[in-house]
Amino acid sequence: MVVLGEVTVNSGNTGSLPTRSILTSVDVMGAERVQDKNVMNSWELIGQMPGIQLTEFRLGAESGKPSFRAFNGEGYINGIKLLIDGVPGNINSGNMRHLDMIFPLDIEYIEVVRGTNDPRYGLHNIGGNINVATRQGGNYINARLSVGSFNTQEVQAALGHESGGFAQNYFVAKQDSDGYRDHSRSKKYGVGGKWFYTSDAGGLKAGLIARIYSHEAKSPGYMTASE
Repeated sequence: MVVLGEVTVNSGNTGSLPTRSILTSVDVMGAERVQDKNVMNSWELIGQMPGIQLTEFRLGAESGKPSFRAFNGEGYINGIKLLIDGVPGNINSGNMRHLDMIFPLDIEYIEVVRGTNDPRYGLHNIGGNINVATRQGGNYINARLSVGSFNTQEVQAALGHESGGFAQNYFVAKQDSDGYRDHSRSKKYGVGGKWFYTSDAGGLKAGLIARIYSHEAKSPGYMTASE
């Protein structure tokens, strides 16, 4: 008869699992690679990262989406989970229409986690996940005005104020363009606010995030009935 000894393993509560502790491929792109970029749609920003495939529909508000690990963005099954500030952002079919309500000047970083071994998320986290983190806390006032061809105009403004454990962040943006093709007129705007409180010891953090987004666009490339 062999009696095996007992091994006891204890672990304290350390909060949510940080990305750096996940055994998989992770890429992070900071604000310095995002906030000064001129793009019509925010999903285009993720194309700067390695191993990313961009499916470019550019059909009105159904504009495009990123993917990786042998998945593409076509159809209504997308194997990549989208998170905005850690909140799931895929629609029921898996598509990423909510990604475009985040404008470049409001982004703090974009994080890409590849593979299926991220235990934090379930639905749509097949090939991996993309987390777009917006600015939180800090004291700043930033604005950008862009004017380009095809009557393209965009304005973005961001404001942050933090004092005594209470942080406020506000953002507003508007973009209009006639597009380089016939019937490609696009108009969109976004408004966002974040209010967070952190206790002095850092043991408590609570907050509220609110966003309003609207996008009206025509779909170029279709033929008329007579054509």
